[in-house]
Amino acid sequence: MPRCKFMMLGCLLGTMLMTSSLFGSSALRPTDATETQVASDDQASLGKIALDPQETVNVRISAVKRLTDQSILGKVALAAKDSRIRIVAVEALTDQYLLGQVATKDKRSRIRALAVDKLTDQDLLGKVAIGDERPAIRMSALAKLTDQALLGSVALHDLEPKIRLTALKKLTDQYLVGKVAKEDKDLHIRLAAIDALTDPSILTSLGDSDDSNEIRKAARNRLKSLSGGHES
Repeated sequence: MPRCKFMMLGCLLGTMLMTSSLFGSSALRPTDATETQVASDDQASLGKIALDPQETVNVRISAVKRLTDQSILGKVALAAKDSRIRIVAVEALTDQYLLGQVATKDKRSRIRALAVDKLTDQDLLGKVAIGDERPAIRMSALAKLTDQALLGSVALHDLEPKIRLTALKKLTDQYLVGKVAKEDKDLHIRLAAIDALTDPSILTSLGDSDDSNEIRKAARNRLKSLSGGHES
């Protein structure tokens, strides 16, 4: 009897092990189904995988790389907690509005900078150039700005003299250049603005009534230069 019981116990254990190997393997390898989904082009499924924190980073990145739907890519770029996932999503984004959202909202400066590199929309670039906390990112956005009103805002209001001067050099609007010449607190920037002025009325006003003797002299000399005269 003991021997019989021992044999029955062995059979039972064998059956349990076989059952575990047959049915338990699916529980231990949930990625089988995930890998199938990643290999598909179902955008909604790929988006869910990309945002699933239970999946490995590699699986999530693979899912993002197969995404083509801009709205889903935008959701991943804005909502994924892992910055590595957001970076891959931003690299695939082309939608200007969504890139603008990333450029103004992401907490990581590297990701904001990546979004700025892909921006062409002037209003969105202006928001970054005026509002980002990092001077380097503001400068990157400024480099792509051509809108005169936005350039003027940067030239008149940025806290960094280097950025204001860079914006000034891109200004062609004489009214805005004149405002910089009249209002900037940095003498060197004011003088640079005078050198960029071609409007006689603005130069005359500066030459006649500015509080700074250097500015008055520079404005009069610039006016003479434009009229073909020479400094006395």
